[in-house]
Amino acid sequence: MGSNIASLTRINRKLKEELNISSNKINQLQEQINKNSRNVNEQTDEKFKDFGGQVDIKLETNSELLEEQNENKMRFVKIKNRINRIDCEYTCCENKCINSNISNGFCNSKNGFVCVFDVNNCCTKIKYYLTNNKRKENKWIRLFAQNSFSKGCCYGKGYSLYYFELTMIKEETNFCYAGIGLYNTTANISTVNNIPNTNTNIFLCNDATINWQDFQKFSWEDGDVFGYGIVYPARSDHATEPYVFFTKNGSKIGKEILLDKKDDVLCPFIGLLSCSAEINFGNDLNLKPFCYNLANNT
Repeated sequence: MGSNIASLTRINRKLKEELNISSNKINQLQEQINKNSRNVNEQTDEKFKDFGGQVDIKLETNSELLEEQNENKMRFVKIKNRINRIDCEYTCCENKCINSNISNGFCNSKNGFVCVFDVNNCCTKIKYYLTNNKRKENKWIRLFAQNSFSKGCCYGKGYSLYYFELTMIKEETNFCYAGIGLYNTTANISTVNNIPNTNTNIFLCNDATINWQDFQKFSWEDGDVFGYGIVYPARSDHATEPYVFFTKNGSKIGKEILLDKKDDVLCPFIGLLSCSAEINFGNDLNLKPFCYNLANNT
């Protein structure tokens, strides 16, 4: 009996010693795990710091690039517009018969005259009614848009584009022509340095013997689409001159004309003699898109 107790005591003591050894090993392993974990966290923090710095640099670079792109980007300025008045000087006759009723008026003097119609609230059609009296005449009639183009309505960054198009419609006569341009109500429009042959208006005429002042002249056929664009720099840019350009059936024509910076408020006009036209100011580009591709050129 006594020998059995002594044997069990020795076994118990040995087991305790082994348990202490195992416990020490566990503590050592746990300490090593904690140390390794701290090292991993420190390395991870350093990597994230480096990565975060790279991200910050990349975001800052992208922001600078985006800002630079915005400075150079051209955006179309959409304003609702239509033809709503006739010039008091260039009208049907000295009585200005049609000026007070541009949609349903007629010339009491029996001269040719125009009527203006809205087409689906997106375009304006100007119909020229020819005189049938041989002793009367078809006169040059000029019409103005309701809203002017102004740098004050431009975007704060980048370039701003005002643009409209005119579709030519032939009437039953060969002697006919048209004009498109801008009008400044306070002064004559000034081109940079007043360079000759750089008028901001264009003359659409098929008669080789007729020229109009220093307008750029282009021939046309029924259905041809002529465009007129004016590009303003950002409102904060006081050094860059605005300029105008012209298109025909979606392609640029002629030469760009630099404007004097003081010409800020400019009104579009259309002039017609014995021909009709449809004007698209871009009121609804889904219903009536421009012939000139804005997406590829802005």
